[in-house]
Amino acid sequence: MSAAAWGLVVATFVACFVEMVEATTIVMAMGFSRSWRSALAGAATAVVALAVVTAVAGYALATWLPESALQLAIGGLLLIFGLQWLRKAVLRSSGRKAIHDEDAIYREEVEAAHAAGQPAGGLDMFSFMVSFKGVFLEGMEVVFIVITFGLNAHNVPLASIGAAAAVIVVLAAGIAIRRPLSMIPENLLKYGVGLLLASFGTFWAVEGMGIFRAGRESIEWPGHDLTILVLLAAWLILSRILVAALRRPLPAPAAAPPTTPVTTAIEEPIK
Repeated sequence: MSAAAWGLVVATFVACFVEMVEATTIVMAMGFSRSWRSALAGAATAVVALAVVTAVAGYALATWLPESALQLAIGGLLLIFGLQWLRKAVLRSSGRKAIHDEDAIYREEVEAAHAAGQPAGGLDMFSFMVSFKGVFLEGMEVVFIVITFGLNAHNVPLASIGAAAAVIVVLAAGIAIRRPLSMIPENLLKYGVGLLLASFGTFWAVEGMGIFRAGRESIEWPGHDLTILVLLAAWLILSRILVAALRRPLPAPAAAPPTTPVTTAIEEPIK
């Protein structure tokens, strides 16, 4: 494969890997505390639904939109997701937001499963629905990433392979160690993925703004694809500046002006 193809697979693999770690934690909590069959059935149903959404949305975007409009839509989506991930990464790095803790999430899900009562046999709908919702919601961001990267590279199947490989690796790791994947530096990975999404999103969104010009041709960046490295460095520097700014101690509240104590004259009784 070419370097571009490997870059496509790696980008979708890492993004899907991060999201699937969270989804796997939810499925494992339902499986160990209630019903593995129901939890896996919910997860599998969510994966099928995500595959359908990917196929339908990818076909619709590729068919109905001209190239520059497609780049604008792709870049806009990636920029939105990238800025969301970067915002959380900056807040966590600066201490303004708690670090993502898979062990804590696992304990919360187990407590919720125990509070829901014991399954009555057959399909446990609580395990099924919680697993389905967890995998589907976490997977929707992956779907957009697969579609956007895949359409821009004109190879959605290859992007889907990268995402599917991440699902297999995360599930295999979860089954092997039989506990949440808290040893994975998820916060660092999210920071890196956020930088990538913001950089690619900026690059493609600016290219797609050519839809508003006469001829609707895409805008060419100076340096072409090498500009992505410059954008990556710019987003990294900006994020580190924000982290440093947010780490500064908050200014102390202004001291209240001294008040003159009010004295009450006590008259002594006249002897």
